[in-house]
Amino acid sequence: MSALPVLGAQEERTVLAGSLEPPVPGAECVDRLVERRVRERPDAIAVRTDELALSYAELDRRAERVAARLRALGAGPGSLVATRLPRGADLVTAQFGILKSGAAYLPLDPANPPGRLAAVLAEARPLLTLTDPKNAAIPGLGQLLTLDAVLAGPEHPEPRSAAGQPDRAQPTDLAYVIYTSGSTGVPKGVMIEHRALGNLVAWHHREFGLGPDDRTALIAAPGFDASVWEIWPALAAGATLEIPDAGTVLSPWELTDWLVDRKVTCCFVPTPLVERMAEVSWPASGARRARADRRRPAARHRPPGTALPASQQLRADRGHGRGDLGTVTAAPHGREALPDIGRPIPGTEAYVLDERLRPVPVGMSGELYLGGVALARGYLGRPELTADRFVPHPFSRTPGARLYRTGDLVRRRSDGTFDFLGRNDHQLKVRGFRIEAGEIENVLRAHPGVRDAIVGVVPTAAGGSELDLTAYLVLADPAAPPDRAQLHEHVGRRLPAYMRPHDYQVLASLPLTSNGKVDRAALAGQAVPLAAPVAATAGADAQRTPLEQEISGVWAKALGHDRFGSHDNFFDIGGHSLLLATVRDILGRESGREVSVLTLFEYPTVAALARHLEAAETPPGQDVPTPARGEAADPADPADDPAAARLRRGNARLRAMRAQNRRTNPTPVGRTDT
Repeated sequence: MSALPVLGAQEERTVLAGSLEPPVPGAECVDRLVERRVRERPDAIAVRTDELALSYAELDRRAERVAARLRALGAGPGSLVATRLPRGADLVTAQFGILKSGAAYLPLDPANPPGRLAAVLAEARPLLTLTDPKNAAIPGLGQLLTLDAVLAGPEHPEPRSAAGQPDRAQPTDLAYVIYTSGSTGVPKGVMIEHRALGNLVAWHHREFGLGPDDRTALIAAPGFDASVWEIWPALAAGATLEIPDAGTVLSPWELTDWLVDRKVTCCFVPTPLVERMAEVSWPASGARRARADRRRPAARHRPPGTALPASQQLRADRGHGRGDLGTVTAAPHGREALPDIGRPIPGTEAYVLDERLRPVPVGMSGELYLGGVALARGYLGRPELTADRFVPHPFSRTPGARLYRTGDLVRRRSDGTFDFLGRNDHQLKVRGFRIEAGEIENVLRAHPGVRDAIVGVVPTAAGGSELDLTAYLVLADPAAPPDRAQLHEHVGRRLPAYMRPHDYQVLASLPLTSNGKVDRAALAGQAVPLAAPVAATAGADAQRTPLEQEISGVWAKALGHDRFGSHDNFFDIGGHSLLLATVRDILGRESGREVSVLTLFEYPTVAALARHLEAAETPPGQDVPTPARGEAADPADPADDPAAARLRRGNARLRAMRAQNRRTNPTPVGRTDT
């Protein structure tokens, strides 16, 4: 019976016709679009940070110098150049220069462990990596070139093509490669062509009405595909790209103030951050358009059907991103029914198919397959994985056309939008990141104390709708369990922070279903926490000062466990950047101490934070209290690092300037936490 067709011939033709969204007309390569804005508005501000502002003419001059140096080194269409730069003006300059050279760029997040970066570079084999002096000394990253040296060096002659002009990329050439979590245990590089990026930019302009008077924000990390959606639509529209510092991005409250201060009109905000920002009162003159990557309402405390106050009526569009496509689906403004993930953007074909690749009727569930000009070229250097996920297009007459098998289970509504029903694999979505559990499980299995591992998600200790990663371990020797700190160190050398488990649970064996598969529903019921060594924990607790005990209690509430010592790094025991805001709130509420999120980020251990707070509260001329029992200086404390000290002083000045601006701003910014 399963071989019988579900649709009649006429209904099938109707369903297939409704699966096609034509591209936005007039899409171009983004580097040419930005150059057009340079000619039109050379003196307008293109990129602004707390430290500097670059006009379109200045940005173009810097990028041309980068492009000339890269061409002299052999860059051009078909080549790949990596960037290992923090979010800022240099990152934008480098990526614009790479596109001008004709090459594609590979963004690497400096926050990722060097081991993971080295593995990515070994597979991608870029021509070179553009970086900054701070990261140029890290071994194992191949050929490095500092952006400072390029910008300070002499001009280089440009190789000329037969027509006398430098070779420029064409719509079918690669624009960038983004590495995402891989189900096989190895990250995979998604190859996106210029025509896909140009189509996305054209849709952004049409959908959001971006223009020269707009100010947009770059919030996403450099290695996250959302940064592509933030950078190029803004610059191609002649808008100003505003870039906050790291401390501002870590706090929903500081980010809200910053958006208002900078008069940002449009920004992309990831799921957990926009939910917290929705709880903050926005002035009527604040940002009016926000793009949220989420599958639920931003204000989850608000009853369905009720309207936001006038001061909070942000335009919030739910986006369901697929890095494998270089595209998103977008839900119409104001829709409340969930889990609606909207409709495909122009240039995307979207089919709901059964296991035989046949279309299913409207309202019936199936797997989402996507294609069109937005489709990625495939996975870099992974032909077997490309063949598995990018299948021959059963409905196209174009030779070689393919569809991407997303693994998302959906159903199409009668109005053309899609309901998201779940996954047909074990891919996880945590704090806006798509994570393949297999990659984390393989890293854990490589630890000598772990025989097997399964990774799942649990609700965060702070409550709400967000999830944390939990690892369920079968130990190699139950009598000699691995230390939590060892596991954190092992995982931290290989995985970025967002992929590190929040907690570790121990199983005698993996529970199985009747057909021999892992029974994931039974994991939590059979697991027990991985205990920290009793002697070490008792010794750490005994040495804690009263302030350390107070901070430790705050951490325990935020993390949902107290299995850590005074020198355990917050981010190695399950913490993440958004939890820092929770720590700040609890600390302020229970002790009255006003601590910035950036301070919590700079002092990531209980002991280091306690010493910093004691030093700040000690009157001039008195000695700073030292830890009990002659405890040695915390190796994680950056107090003796001159660079860190300069960073702290600079950030303190910036915070004071922002505070002064807010005091003199006639429009107050209300906060629910004060």
